[in-house]
Amino acid sequence: MEHRYTRDCAKPDYDEKITTWLNKKRGGGIDSMPYPVALYHDGFIYRSITGSGLGGFVDICEFLKKLGLVNLIADDATFRGYDAVFAPVHVKVSLAQKEINLQDIPRNEIPKRPIIRSF
Repeated sequence: MEHRYTRDCAKPDYDEKITTWLNKKRGGGIDSMPYPVALYHDGFIYRSITGSGLGGFVDICEFLKKLGLVNLIADDATFRGYDAVFAPVHVKVSLAQKEINLQDIPRNEIPKRPIIRSF
């Protein structure tokens, strides 16, 4: 599994549990179709985890559900390239009550990569 923080912002208290779980899953990268999962906290998508194949995706989702998080989008939907967006239950309630809107989440900047030129 690949994972990264998508922005420098406050992290939720459960983030350390996610990191510990990911460290136990170390090994191989993405050998099958990638399934990216976003983690939402305090108004931002702050982290992403990409599973390798459907099995990796299900593994990620089941772990996040055990932490008490829920997917904010429908199972057959995507949001900005993510196959799932996980957050605490109260965020999903706020979405249902139209107190917040997914489209209001600021986009993360694309990481800058060095320009490599071959001559």
